[in-house]
Amino acid sequence: MSSKRKIPLPASDEKIALYPIEIDLPQSVYKGIGKIISIHAMLENVVSDLIFVLLKITAAEGRTAFAYRGAGEQFKLVRKLLDLRGIVLTDFNLNGISDAVDDCCTIRDQMAHGIWVRRDGILGLRVTKGGFESDEGYRSRAITPEGMHIPPEYYEKAREIIRSTIAEVQHFTAGVKVALQASPERSE
Repeated sequence: MSSKRKIPLPASDEKIALYPIEIDLPQSVYKGIGKIISIHAMLENVVSDLIFVLLKITAAEGRTAFAYRGAGEQFKLVRKLLDLRGIVLTDFNLNGISDAVDDCCTIRDQMAHGIWVRRDGILGLRVTKGGFESDEGYRSRAITPEGMHIPPEYYEKAREIIRSTIAEVQHFTAGVKVALQASPERSE
């Protein structure tokens, strides 16, 4: 079942102002970005560990054999390996975990690759990936960038979302280990 793709509206007739890019951010913003990026690296690590468990290889072997991939792409591989091994864990919402990992990747990518701008003295993040609903309909952010004000409490809330997802993936990994012990070895 695939979701219907939303067709973005053409560029708005309104003139979109290009606000000045802010190069020197407040220390609190740098600190918040750093917290998000560093905890996201931990998420990438636990998803990699899950892949290594499913492949029945050591972490050293896995790090040697596989090039870096983001957590979202890695979790797609997890799903394929679960299918390959015939593992179905009914106690877990696999789609929910996958969506949570993707949400964490979006948070991280916005912080790591975002452009900071000022409008009327207010610092904001210019987002150009994906789309958003406007009064007129769906708009592509590539065509009409969306500005996001980032309140000071956002960083800690985002960090907690990622931390929670890490715990969920670790719990899932424990379930996978149990399922692997109970399943017969396959040789092909």
